[in-house]
Amino acid sequence: LYSEFVARTEAKDTVEIRSRVQAFLEAQHFTEGTLVKKDQLLYTLDKREYEAQLLQAKAQLAKAQADLEFAKDNAIVETAKANLDVALARLGKAETDERRLKPLAERRAVPQQDYDNAVANLDGSRADVAAQRAALNTAQVNQKSSIEQAEAAIQAARAAIAQAELNVSYCTIRSPIDGLIGVSLVSPGNLVGKGEATLLDTVSSIDPIRVSLSISEAEYLRFATLRAKEKATTGRVPLELLLADGSVYPHKGRVVIADRAVDTKTGTLSILAEFPNPDGILRPGQFGRVRAAVEV
Repeated sequence: LYSEFVARTEAKDTVEIRSRVQAFLEAQHFTEGTLVKKDQLLYTLDKREYEAQLLQAKAQLAKAQADLEFAKDNAIVETAKANLDVALARLGKAETDERRLKPLAERRAVPQQDYDNAVANLDGSRADVAAQRAALNTAQVNQKSSIEQAEAAIQAARAAIAQAELNVSYCTIRSPIDGLIGVSLVSPGNLVGKGEATLLDTVSSIDPIRVSLSISEAEYLRFATLRAKEKATTGRVPLELLLADGSVYPHKGRVVIADRAVDTKTGTLSILAEFPNPDGILRPGQFGRVRAAVEV
């Protein structure tokens, strides 16, 4: 004794082929309405603009790396250190001259003018040391800042390169799955991807193909009982598919998914079955009837 249910075929996987970058569509590399393989070339876009962006990003990276090498050069800092050492040496001599002339000036053994000149020279040397220390600190801070800026520019350039390479790759559009491709929605020569990812075509997997049906709660319970019994012996409950012309599809199917809950509005449970479709006879959207032997 068989139970029959109204059914509709669905693709197991359906993928929309879209343009992810703005460019002119150069060429279409497939025949519409035929089977395509995974990674098969479908479309090519004009990628010259994105190749130019990639070259520009690589040039920015080279400049940032050169700036980093220049920033790491210690010439300015070393010069500031040398100037500080010279200023410290002059300060030491000025301090020595001041200490030597002070007692002599107190005993009037040397002219007061010589001691005054030594004191002024000492003050000037101290000011020079302070200035050279400030210059050294400034040079060190500037060097650190330049290094950090160059490193940040390198990271930004590398990010720009990655984005440009990604945009170039988007100009070659391949099929993500094995399946049947539909009618192309855009002809070569058109601008695509402007403001949004333009839909170019759709690919649907058809082997195996899924069949969706709805069964009542009572039928589900009967079917579940039979399925439990059949699993103990054959491992699955075979399903038959009756096509729109009344013919019986030659391949048997099986239930793969039962919905989580019964629809409270209709009192039915959604079921998904899978049927082999090696010849591609079944297409998504076809109507038919699924038949299952629920009782003997």
